[in-house]
Amino acid sequence: MVDAPTLNCPADFMSLPGAPTGSRYKIYSWSQSNDLGAFFPTAESTCSGQSSHLAIADDAAEASALATAIRVDPSTPYFWDGLTDQGHEGTWLTIKNQTPSYMMWAPGQPNGGTSANCALMTGGLVYDWGCSAYRYPFACECE
Repeated sequence: MVDAPTLNCPADFMSLPGAPTGSRYKIYSWSQSNDLGAFFPTAESTCSGQSSHLAIADDAAEASALATAIRVDPSTPYFWDGLTDQGHEGTWLTIKNQTPSYMMWAPGQPNGGTSANCALMTGGLVYDWGCSAYRYPFACECE
C-alpha cells in the first residue's frame, strides 16, 4: 500500500467535499458584517503569502465545491478563479502560468477586451472582468 503524499499546507486550510483530495483551501467569503473579498491582485498576493495560490477550478466538481464553500454577495454572486490573460491578451492561463484544464465560458464571454483580464466564476461559468474593478470573495488553494 502506498501512503498518500503529505501536504505542507497551513493549519487553517481545509479539504472541501467534492474537491480534489490532494488540495486544501482557505476561504475568504462575503458577509454583511465582514467582507473578506479583495481585488484580484490582492487575493493573489494573499494566497502566495501563505504558501498557496489563488484557487483554480480544474473541473466542474471543483468549481461546484468552491461555489458551495465561498459565500458571495447575493447582489454580485461571483468569486475569483485563478485565471488571467494579463500576460498576453486573449491567451488565458492559470496564475501558475499553465493552460487551464477547465474553463467553461458563460455565453458571450470573454467580452471585456484589454480591460478585463481576470476571471470570475458563478454557477460553474467563467466571466472575464477587470482585475481591480471590484472586490470579490476568493479561496486560496494548497496542493
